[in-house]
Amino acid sequence: MPVTRWAWKLVTIAAVYIFLYVLLGALVAWRDPAVRDFYAGTEMPSFATIVSLQFVRALIWVAVPVIRMMRAPGGRPPPPSVSCSLC
Repeated sequence: MPVTRWAWKLVTIAAVYIFLYVLLGALVAWRDPAVRDFYAGTEMPSFATIVSLQFVRALIWVAVPVIRMMRAPGGRPPPPSVSCSLC
């Protein structure tokens, strides 16, 4: 598979990850009064900072298992226990 196709897949997966991260953070975390109280006195980073950090994080979470699968002996993916241990 060409590198550009891999790059588009990684970017798309990262975008989906960010969407789910923000959605679940809004739906789950901010509905809990204990979470709101915990963050009440702190200064939160900007939304752009959060998105950029989560984008890098998503690329790492996706790229590491893909690289491990590509480097597996015989072209086979590693056993699921190896791939899941990276998560």
